[in-house]
This record gives sequence, structure tokens and C-alpha cells, in this order.
Amino acid sequence: MLTPTHGALSLLIPRFFGKFLEKWDTLLVFVGAVLPDIPSLVVFTEEAISYCRRNGGVPETASVHGTMHLLARSEESHFAMTLLGEASKHEWATDAHRWLHSLPMWLIIAALSLLAWRFAPVRGKEFGRKALVLAIGAIVFHILADWMTHQGSASPYFWPVSRRRWPGLFAHDDPILLTFELTVWALWMTQAFFALVKRVRRNRRKEVA
Repeated sequence: MLTPTHGALSLLIPRFFGKFLEKWDTLLVFVGAVLPDIPSLVVFTEEAISYCRRNGGVPETASVHGTMHLLARSEESHFAMTLLGEASKHEWATDAHRWLHSLPMWLIIAALSLLAWRFAPVRGKEFGRKALVLAIGAIVFHILADWMTHQGSASPYFWPVSRRRWPGLFAHDDPILLTFELTVWALWMTQAFFALVKRVRRNRRKEVA
């Protein structure tokens, strides 16, 4: 699943649980949903810029189609394979990717956060609750989503207990998955548009009053 889809899902679904959410909860869920991909995005961006400088511009494969090849590790895209090869040399990003996609690590964080929320002093309770919301965002909207949708590029989700990569049900270039992701993006943009319209109308009413 693409990083924007993780983020869009984390913004769409929690809205149905509005009465259970407190201030900043939506942002925390969003951060948890996209955080595991940040090291990879930093490295890919750096390597893409370096590639373009070396080759005098952006290749034709640097499009949505090329991005799908990149994520699916397709040999058809020289641009994709070059980026993947260079990105793999960044050991810090590889280690960060493993830990941030580690289900045991996030479950431990969630358990400790829950204990802090229940039994710590006032400040500790607030910190524990926020950390728990962040962990839930990472587990539900990223790790579990990746587990189902990364067939050829799965992560070791039980790192460091196990190095095994558990393949998902769908590949990145599967038409069903692509349709789902585009639908999620469209729903989120529609929701964001109506939310913006609603806010503008509310502000106008305040000005008139």
C-alpha cells in the first residue's frame, strides 16, 4: 500500500469514531500511519534527486506507472531498479524500516502506553494516551494494511523475533488494489473539500453575526 493511502485511511476511518476522539487524536493516528515509511521516503527522495542530477533530468518512468514499478521491484524500470539498489546501501534506513514495521515493537509500545495511561500520574496519563493512539495508528493503518497488500515486497513484521517476510494477498500493481487506493484518495479529497466548504461557511456566518 502506498504511503498516501495509509495517511488517507487514517484520516477517513477515525471520523466515524468522533465521540471517542480527543484533541490531536486524528493527527496522532495520521502520524502513526505514515511514520513507518518516512525513512524509506527520505532515502528514495535523496536518491531520486541524485539520479536526476547524474542523468540530466527526470526519466519517463518517474510517473505513477513508474512508481508502481518501483514499489513492485519491477525489472522493467531502470529508474526504479537504480533507486532500489542505491537505497539499499543506506543501512540506517533499512534498520529503521525493520523496526518501524515491527509488530512486536509497536505492541510493546501500546502495552506500556496503556499502563501509563491507567496508572501513571496526570502528566503520565496524558502522554500514555497519546502514545497509545500513535501506536494504534501505526498498527492498524500501516502494519496490518501492509501485511495484506505487500505480496512481493513484504517486511519482516515480527522483527527482531523473526526475519521471515510474510507475503500479502495483493501486489502493488494489482488492479484491485490500485482501484481501492484510488477510491480511498478520491473519498479523502471529497471529504476534505466538503470540510473546507463547511469551515468557510461557518466563518462567514460568524463575520455576519
